[in-house]
Amino acid sequence: LLVVSLVGCIVPRTIVYARAIRKEPPAAPRNLTRLPDHATYTTATDPATVLEHARAVLGKRGYRLRAADGPGDAVSGERGYLREVGNLIFHLAVLVVLVGFALGGLFGYKGGVILVTGSTFANNPTQYDDFVPGSLFQADRMDDFRFRVDDFDVDWITSGPRSGMARNFKADVRYREGDGAEQQYDLRVNHPLQVGSTELFLIGHGY
Repeated sequence: LLVVSLVGCIVPRTIVYARAIRKEPPAAPRNLTRLPDHATYTTATDPATVLEHARAVLGKRGYRLRAADGPGDAVSGERGYLREVGNLIFHLAVLVVLVGFALGGLFGYKGGVILVTGSTFANNPTQYDDFVPGSLFQADRMDDFRFRVDDFDVDWITSGPRSGMARNFKADVRYREGDGAEQQYDLRVNHPLQVGSTELFLIGHGY
């Protein structure tokens, strides 16, 4: 429902925005005193010079200017288009995130396993302690890799009311993707190891 709502919001607003950006700014009103902000002053400068200077100043400030109709006696311009672009990009980004979650939920999987130092793990459904596949998951599409936990370091809090809790922890792992060479990686909290399309997270210290 959220996806439908976003699409129903993005498409019409994009069409309206595309039409608006192709149009010229509206003509200046005949009675400027009807505008909420207006000012009047008298100058001895030639009117054409004043209008030319006004166009130059507004152009430098990012205004889209209406084409001059003959000699004319006014300059008309408007801006604010980027504000709507940012709004549309935000809604589109939310839509992309939702689609990504949907694809992950359909074709991806999530699993967890408890390993002790020195043990080895191969990426196979039977190796996981808990395994939650997506609706369209296929085991033959899983990334072929294995890794070994060589060492595990925990930084404990040794005093105060939080004594005994882990301040930080990391695992020294060596992994091999397919028939490739063995590589080393310091697996830390919120710093997952990316192997193919699979991310490996360290979520606990086993205490």
